[in-house]
Amino acid sequence: MTTTTPATSPAHADIHAVVQLAARGRIHEAIRLLLTLTRDDSPSEALRLSAWSEEQFVKLENWQAERDNLVAATRELNAVVHEILQRAESAAAAGDRVNAEQLLLAIKRLGAANIGSKHTKFADAYGQSLVRRADRGLAELGSREPTGAAAAATPSDPSPARRTTTPAADVP
Repeated sequence: MTTTTPATSPAHADIHAVVQLAARGRIHEAIRLLLTLTRDDSPSEALRLSAWSEEQFVKLENWQAERDNLVAATRELNAVVHEILQRAESAAAAGDRVNAEQLLLAIKRLGAANIGSKHTKFADAYGQSLVRRADRGLAELGSREPTGAAAAATPSDPSPARRTTTPAADVP
């Protein structure tokens, strides 16, 4: 992980720009940038928390400082991830499954970009936890009953006001 300041324009940004925005308290800007970086056309390298594999990492003379930087970056990134997860939950509760799914898939892509042998064990574990959390949210989204306007349009609602057929008990 480098300590240089990356550009924050989407064309030149990476995950470290997201971390820097979050560290400055600019969470909403960090979220926008992360969502831009997690689009399918962005390179997954832009989402890597660390430039080191575990093998390279343990050979560094300053591995403790790099570890501390990685932990600090993850702490800042957690604030952004938490806010995105809250937005996904709010969107799902409002019946906006498309938006909720897009937000959860962004978290999943961030996690997936940090999984594997080309990453440190810490980044790999963090990536796996993000993927699991996103998958759990996607599973909940798939099993969730529509609410709000989506529920009003659901023809399978068994309430008496929504019945389109006469129940058998009402038939003479």
